[in-house]
Amino acid sequence: PNTIESIVTFLKKKGFTDQEIFKAGLSSQKDRGNGYFDRFRGRLMFPINDAQGYVVGFTARVMPKTDGSDANEAKYINTQQTLLYNKSQILFAFDKARAAIKKSGAAVIVEGNMDAISSHQVGVRNVVASSGTALTLEQLQLLKRCTDRLIFSFDKDAAGERAARRAVEVARDAGFSLRVLELPAGSGKDPDDCIQKDPALWQQAIKDAVPFLQWLILRTQERLDFNDPDQKKKAADELLQEVARFGDPVEQSHWIRVLSDLFHTPEAMLFEKVRRMRQPSTQNQPTGAPRAANDHNLTLSSHILSLLFSWPEL
Repeated sequence: PNTIESIVTFLKKKGFTDQEIFKAGLSSQKDRGNGYFDRFRGRLMFPINDAQGYVVGFTARVMPKTDGSDANEAKYINTQQTLLYNKSQILFAFDKARAAIKKSGAAVIVEGNMDAISSHQVGVRNVVASSGTALTLEQLQLLKRCTDRLIFSFDKDAAGERAARRAVEVARDAGFSLRVLELPAGSGKDPDDCIQKDPALWQQAIKDAVPFLQWLILRTQERLDFNDPDQKKKAADELLQEVARFGDPVEQSHWIRVLSDLFHTPEAMLFEKVRRMRQPSTQNQPTGAPRAANDHNLTLSSHILSLLFSWPEL
């Protein structure tokens, strides 16, 4: 309800103290004087569960008001960090998606809670939501218990492309196989829209998901003119930077061959460009710092990360 102290009053009648309610993230302290008021007011509440299914927090969407006063309010607010709720360790709907992720062999990651809810409602249950935040190592550890294949759904705009690059970088380093799905033309701006239009479109979009670099090539072609020399060079630099991040030489070779055909440029030239991109920068290294030591540190860090994700208890 859109009232000041409904939750606080209700929970105090149940025997909870002001401090307990505050530490659970359900109230805020008044600026002046003593007392507390409800943190969530006039909002639709989405319970957030941990991996075991216990409610640890909430995402709250503002409800439209007839007087238009909701225009100045944040569309979504979340439970702040508490003893129970740490957003970097939580994936929305993971507790309900875990079995389906294991069965299907892949996890579909969407941005919004409603996207995940709609997908589960139509029977596509291997879907979790990042709730609009960047993926963390802790969240990837949860997923690694169930699968090593991720399928991302990102908004089709500049912000979506930036989010894709960030998510892919951390997930690739954690050893995941990555794909990106594309919503069919005219099916809406997000998975929720697509599902409301036709659940079969959403199911097909997941089946048709392509490797991240293939998706990025398509996005780059929409943004830059490959017939213009300057824009072609910019596109090549951007895409080869991604190729240079691949650790597997077979995978690198495959994408260099693709880009060679795309840019009508000899593979040898692209290989050389990637080789230079992969060389560690010496600009900020102490004078005389041995390059072998830097390579050793990178290898050691990679080895430690691999051990972390293969540790049975995790």
